[in-house]
Amino acid sequence: MGFKRFAVCISVAGLACLLLFVFPASAEPAQPAPPAQGIDNETCLTCHAQPDQTTQFPSGELLYVTIDRETFYASVHGRAGYACVQCHTDITGYPHPPLGAATRREYVVRSYTACARCHQDKYEATLDSVHQRALAGGNIEAAVCTDCHGVHNIAPPTEPRERGPHMCERCHSQIYNL
Repeated sequence: MGFKRFAVCISVAGLACLLLFVFPASAEPAQPAPPAQGIDNETCLTCHAQPDQTTQFPSGELLYVTIDRETFYASVHGRAGYACVQCHTDITGYPHPPLGAATRREYVVRSYTACARCHQDKYEATLDSVHQRALAGGNIEAAVCTDCHGVHNIAPPTEPRERGPHMCERCHSQIYNL
């Protein structure tokens, strides 16, 4: 092989590596966004970006409903242009309907299934997990999607998850500290 041909091969290989670095392959195929529902995020954030917004469950627990605008727009859902009401499908105006849960945890367990609308394959893959078996067995504290991945601050799978092991530590501190 001549030098000229060798230089072309090296250049093409270098360009391919550069493209993979700049445009890395996602660990998860892109999921289509659910259909928009007519209420834009700024309408929601008019109230929900205000500090110290809460609602109270019958148990007396508070649910903080303040959403940091910058955090949401930097999240994978915000960058993809998802509207709040694409996950919060029961919200069609103000005042909002009652939460329909007695405790914060009951609300989280009831709400996380919204993830399945766009991530059906991932959701179904967790149905035989240890966490789902514990949940099905009555352990309402068993981890669900949003416990580990977050809600309004979800990072794409291509970004490093520096706090990954610490997510497990929240529930499994005795094992984590061994």
